[in-house]
Amino acid sequence: KLDAQELGGLVARSEGFSGAELEQAVVAALYSARARMEAVCARHIAEELDATRPLSIVMSEQVSALRTWAASRAVAAD
Repeated sequence: KLDAQELGGLVARSEGFSGAELEQAVVAALYSARARMEAVCARHIAEELDATRPLSIVMSEQVSALRTWAASRAVAAD
């Protein structure tokens, strides 16, 4: 179980990540902890988040272009 400080640290590290990217970081943390014969903890997840660059950063130009295109051609989901 994560305490508030650990959870806050993970939230800060996950800025810009999609749900799928967060899920993959957790899955990778589970594998990493298992390989080290450790119980998974916030540190493992934080390491995976730190080792990953989200697509919103890596492909920021393409995401921005798609948002611009969709603004006048699609209905907002919210």
